[in-house]
Amino acid sequence: MDIYRFFAKFPAKRISYTKTREYDFFTNHNDLLRKYTRYTPFMNVKGNFDVVRANLIIRALENKEAIEKCQSNEEVNELLKTLPYYEREGEKIFLPIYDKELNHILLTNPMEYKNKEEKDFLDPFDTYGPSLFNSMFTSFVLVNNDEHSYCYLDYDLDILYFINEQGRMDHNFVLFDKYIKTVNISKNNLMGRVSPVVQAYLDGNRNKFITALQKGEFVSTKALDMLRVMYGIEKG
Repeated sequence: MDIYRFFAKFPAKRISYTKTREYDFFTNHNDLLRKYTRYTPFMNVKGNFDVVRANLIIRALENKEAIEKCQSNEEVNELLKTLPYYEREGEKIFLPIYDKELNHILLTNPMEYKNKEEKDFLDPFDTYGPSLFNSMFTSFVLVNNDEHSYCYLDYDLDILYFINEQGRMDHNFVLFDKYIKTVNISKNNLMGRVSPVVQAYLDGNRNKFITALQKGEFVSTKALDMLRVMYGIEKG
């Protein structure tokens, strides 16, 4: 058993992802995924990460429909000031459902862009990779990254997501195990405390990862002792 599945067995009590703001948004707006069949498979959500991915596409489709109601370049340019976007290499991407070239046309000559067909749609996660989540399309907070992996913190659910170069999740890690009393769970300086945990993950150092969990107060003494037995780590 790997360390991620170990902690998944002992999560602290927390709200279900179906009770979050992101899930509410999904249930109220997923008709767009049904309308544009290229993205209909994203309606099948089995957890919070699926919801976040689906909502990212929904928000991009909402941008598309709002832009296509405009009647002039000036009207589009005013609208763009209000819409969520993703920034890549210094240029704003308002429609990650299209490639960078089409997004560039949107910025330089909006009316030329209008009414692109569904055949031009692409998988935004394949195209833009893990940095896409570091945008106004999600509520994730970037903790750290290297050339192969990005780690994001979901403050609502206390989950770390490790996302690979294809924009897919390699691992998620639920902070705080069930053996920590709720009254002892502190959210103070959460970003500062998770940073060493993420760095240890990126370094591929399991012992350092476990130590960072302990110092950050994300793991109970009971769970820590079980981990030490599992991996043969002496108390230090």
